Amino acid sequence: MPFFLPDLGLVKERFFAREAAKRELATVAQRMQTTSKRAIFAVHRDDLETALALLEETHEAESLGESLCRQEPSLVHEGIWRAAREEQLEAELLVAILLERETILPVNDPERVIGACSDVVGELARVLVRDVTQGELARVERLKSVAQMLLGFLLEFDATGSARQKVDQARQHLRKIEDVAYDLAVRRRV
Repeated sequence: MPFFLPDLGLVKERFFAREAAKRELATVAQRMQTTSKRAIFAVHRDDLETALALLEETHEAESLGESLCRQEPSLVHEGIWRAAREEQLEAELLVAILLERETILPVNDPERVIGACSDVVGELARVLVRDVTQGELARVERLKSVAQMLLGFLLEFDATGSARQKVDQARQHLRKIEDVAYDLAVRRRV
């Protein structure tokens, strides 16, 4: 090996180690994202016990992913990891809202919070429609108020690109929630 490039072997070794860690993180992130989606689907079935158990599984995957990111800090910015963490937060927020529990937000990751809040408005619309369809009207006003609060929060940002699309979708979902609440109010008066 030429005397002026003694570290080429180390560069190669480092590259392959990082690629291996990236593949491992992708596997963990995929499991975490899938499990988070399953938790949301459990909420759609009104099975909060299963949703909570699935969220515990996501926390185990998150710990493993965070360990990988500590070993290789550049991985924290991998798209699949960020998407999995946002999906997990969405599921956590949805369950917390329905159980009327507080949850800790990752304030140092505002993009994740904004994305999760945008998506959770759509999930609240699905829950509300299911509730109304099944004649369970007790939480309609509360879910509408939460969705309005979340959209108000989202509108405080000058979102652009995909974040703007998410905020627009949240706005559409809130409109659906308000329409259902309005129709319900009119029918109660008739």
